[in-house]
Amino acid sequence: MENFNLLRLQEQHRSYAINYSMDMELEKLVDSVMTMMGCIQDDTVKACSISSVPKKHPKSQVQQVYTPRLVSIGPLHRGASSNLLPMEHIKWCCMFFLLHRTLHAKESLRKCIKAMLNIDEIVRATYNVYEIKFNNYELAKIMLLDGCFLLELLIGGSQKLNTQLKCRVDVSKVVAEIIKNEDVLSDLTMLENQVPLIILIQLAKQLFNPDVYKIEIMLPLFGYYSSRLKSSHNPAHILHLLHSFIGGEVRNLKDKSEPQHASLTIDHENHPNPKPKLKHCATTLEAAGVKIKALEVKNKAESESMASYIEEIRFDMKIKFDSKSDTLEIPQLHITETTEAKWKNFIAWELTKNEDDENDAIGSIFIWYALFFQGLLCSVHDINLLKKKNIIKVHHEGKKKKEFSNEELLILFRNLTEGVHHDDQIVNVPHFSNLFNNLNSYPTPLDWVKRVLRGIWDFLSKILTRFGQILKDMWSYCSPVVQKIEEILKKWYICIIMWHGCRCFGTRIWHICKNSLKILIREHITTRWKMIVILAAILTFALTFIQTFFPDPFH
Repeated sequence: MENFNLLRLQEQHRSYAINYSMDMELEKLVDSVMTMMGCIQDDTVKACSISSVPKKHPKSQVQQVYTPRLVSIGPLHRGASSNLLPMEHIKWCCMFFLLHRTLHAKESLRKCIKAMLNIDEIVRATYNVYEIKFNNYELAKIMLLDGCFLLELLIGGSQKLNTQLKCRVDVSKVVAEIIKNEDVLSDLTMLENQVPLIILIQLAKQLFNPDVYKIEIMLPLFGYYSSRLKSSHNPAHILHLLHSFIGGEVRNLKDKSEPQHASLTIDHENHPNPKPKLKHCATTLEAAGVKIKALEVKNKAESESMASYIEEIRFDMKIKFDSKSDTLEIPQLHITETTEAKWKNFIAWELTKNEDDENDAIGSIFIWYALFFQGLLCSVHDINLLKKKNIIKVHHEGKKKKEFSNEELLILFRNLTEGVHHDDQIVNVPHFSNLFNNLNSYPTPLDWVKRVLRGIWDFLSKILTRFGQILKDMWSYCSPVVQKIEEILKKWYICIIMWHGCRCFGTRIWHICKNSLKILIREHITTRWKMIVILAAILTFALTFIQTFFPDPFH
């Protein structure tokens, strides 16, 4: 009996333990869901802001364009490739340098780790993926390492902050070399290679004065210098920050010419959301009288050494068209090996971002920018024209730089919108829509010819309509004559059809003979000696034929 009571008590304790464990797991799940819902209304967190590349993109394109080359940021590409391993050592060095900008490195490290663990649920809420495979300690380690790496790049790239927050160890030129590495900066702007900016904010609060970290200090690292970024903008990550700044520049533009009310040329081929289209290419616009020139932009780099590589990594969309002076000013576009990857990642971000807040919505600026160049560049002649105008500048200096031919550049521009399908919503950008309208409505020689031909056609249509009416009136009076004329016309029609068939047959025979002669010359008469041999053989054959069928009459 005592054993039975003991077993019963053990079973009760076991059930209580199971229920307690289930209650604890339930509370964790409730806390996680509440944190997720709280992040939706928090402007500093931006729930589900870091997305993966849409599945409709080709796999080969995803591997080539949306995968980091040198450095992985965040958990999505952690350990995905052996090419990313060398930068892990550099990231640890950067974290070492950052911690030694404080007085007590170990205590600062403890604070940072604790801060990362406290925002674990918030960090997970920012990633729009099904599951992050790392536990809270592993994820905190990733956020700490990547956040310190980015924060050290920002401080080391700023002369003011680097002087204000001196490092107690020799930093040497590690940070300077990383900042000038185009592949690293390109990897930092990839869609899946992001960490929430709240990580940098928390690390800056734990290590330094909270006023040290501001959103604006990240812009010079990528070649953008301005303090115009509105405080209402709370970007979720680096890609969002750059997109917001570039979109703000485009939104602040004021066109010199009033927007015309011309309809935007759109391809409506059974698609609900067709892409905007620019009708006239660069050669056509120049032939019509438009003066195309490069827009000069002042470089605001802190030093001359930074100015050269900054020009290669930034996008400038301040395109201006003055209809009074017929001048189209286009900022210089620098083409490097990473231009396509950066451009397509911005486009992918535009296709995946949430546009619920209309005040914060900037629009699909990179899609419009790509469509502008796709319409402007119809052939390699347009590429050459913009190169001569110093609008397109290709950088291929050095051993690792890729040389782009005009054909490759044309393919690059045509493939920019491969991931944009007709079921995707392209958000309107007033500056670009006005620009498209003004350029599409600009009169070109082809438009003048079309108007003349349309006028002639309308005139002839009226004459033919009137002539048909006269014939209809005459039908009631001259029915027999008209019927006889109709029979004659039918006969002539048959003759014309037969003559046309003979002409087509003769033309076909002529083209076959002509192409056969070309093939004979290309394949068999490649040198003079082969030509002499062929002529000798033909002459021999002809003499044999004459001797056989036309014998000597005196024989």
